[in-house]
Amino acid sequence: MFRIFICLFTILALVSPSHAALLKDDETRITISGKGMVKAEPDVAYVTIGVERTEKTATEAQGIAAEKMNNIQASLKKMGIKDDKIETARVTLQPSYQYDKGKRILIGYTAHNQIKVTIDKLDNVGKIIDGSISAGATNVYNISFSIKDEDLPKQAALKKAVENARDKAEVIAAAAGLVIKRIKSIQEAGARIIPPASNLRAMAAEGAAAETPISPGDVEVHGSLTVVYECDKK
Repeated sequence: MFRIFICLFTILALVSPSHAALLKDDETRITISGKGMVKAEPDVAYVTIGVERTEKTATEAQGIAAEKMNNIQASLKKMGIKDDKIETARVTLQPSYQYDKGKRILIGYTAHNQIKVTIDKLDNVGKIIDGSISAGATNVYNISFSIKDEDLPKQAALKKAVENARDKAEVIAAAAGLVIKRIKSIQEAGARIIPPASNLRAMAAEGAAAETPISPGDVEVHGSLTVVYECDKK
């Protein structure tokens, strides 16, 4: 009899109003992804400049490539590029072959020597490219533009992402007959810089070479996040 009484008491306790209120969870939640984008004017450029040379011997190929790269770096310094703005990007030496009736024949060795140059004055990008070519560069590629201080535009993009999530949540809530009560959680997906596509065109006039024109355009900063809203019925 005593055991039966304990069981009945336990059942009553579980279904008592106060405990039932703790277990009740009829909240409606809306999970929304928000995206924001702002534009910023770039203030720094990165250019990869390279020398490619093929010679009969590895020593010749490497030596000529190194000599030309030394000339390029000397030219860059004359144009105001400091040592800490120049870094080695790639140095390789490999055999070169040609095929004759399925037979591989060694014809020499190809040396690649590349540097990455940071340019703080964007008006000088075309001048620096032309000067590097005149000094012996055979390849110019990977031209990209960015911004030195990324924090402010990233914050602005994330702020717009929050506003975007709120706008979408309010539309969905209104259509579903709900009212947004509060934010349950926010999870940042991140903010990233998307550089503009470089517009590099070589221009030449008869008897003289014109400066290579560079049109960087604006940098786009994209932010994204996920917001969970708690809602009530109207």
